[in-house]
Amino acid sequence: MTHRSRIFSSTHSFSSFISASVSKAALALCTFLLAGCCSFLLQTVAVSAGSFECYTYTLAVGIDETLPIDMSLSYPNSSVNYWINDTSLADCEWGHWHGNNVALYVTGRKTGATQIKLTNSADSTTYVINVAVGRTSSDRDRLLNLAAAYTAYKYYVEDSKTEGYYLYDMNLDGIPELITRQGEYSADEEYHFYSYNDGIEYAGVLTINHCAFYANGYGGLALCRRYMGTTSRYDLTLDRYYEVQYSTVFSNVFKEPDTPDKLYNFNDNRYTLTEYSRGDISSFNNAFYGYGYSA
Repeated sequence: MTHRSRIFSSTHSFSSFISASVSKAALALCTFLLAGCCSFLLQTVAVSAGSFECYTYTLAVGIDETLPIDMSLSYPNSSVNYWINDTSLADCEWGHWHGNNVALYVTGRKTGATQIKLTNSADSTTYVINVAVGRTSSDRDRLLNLAAAYTAYKYYVEDSKTEGYYLYDMNLDGIPELITRQGEYSADEEYHFYSYNDGIEYAGVLTINHCAFYANGYGGLALCRRYMGTTSRYDLTLDRYYEVQYSTVFSNVFKEPDTPDKLYNFNDNRYTLTEYSRGDISSFNNAFYGYGYSA
């Protein structure tokens, strides 16, 4: 994570000419002293009423393309700071002041999505900008949806009703579906499915217990229930309306039939979908990192 700040000082209007040379000297001195660890640029302008506003909420940028995040800051003697979660995805550089306005210029370096956070030191006003870097517009659109899905799913991962959760891409669109397990006791267990497509989609619920999910990495899921010596298997898919559909392969049998579909192997742990505990944000972040999002 990288942190940079842009300091904004109040003074008389005639000093704006002096500020140009002072800012260059300050930037050079800071870069030399801190060796790129934390740099700032001092700009001296006249201000009146205090405010901080960002005009960019998401940013889709190509590889080696540079685009601005525009903002205004008019608090006396304050600074606006930025943090970028993954510095390998993009470079950031402050632009010059134009009155009360300034831009943070973002240059894409490699494919992925991350966040840039802007904070005003005067009142702690904060803006979080999702940034997607990709070679094509479809790549960037998917990554922006992935970043938005991260925020939307996190609420359910931390919800007190959630006992455990799974993440798996059921429709191969590059954005995982979220499955939450609810119910304190096995008899009350429910599995709620969520998808994301320009907004969160509630994909359905299954009321079932004593079960495990199996996945081969090529979309769809197998649900296996073992109870009282019997076994049932259901295949789950996500249709084009973002609703979960299931079909029964076999139900309540005492001996599992041979189904060599080459998709799932109930006796092979490599196919078992991992359940994470409620509030396990570390695993949540790691899973999203695998899809291209750096939280």
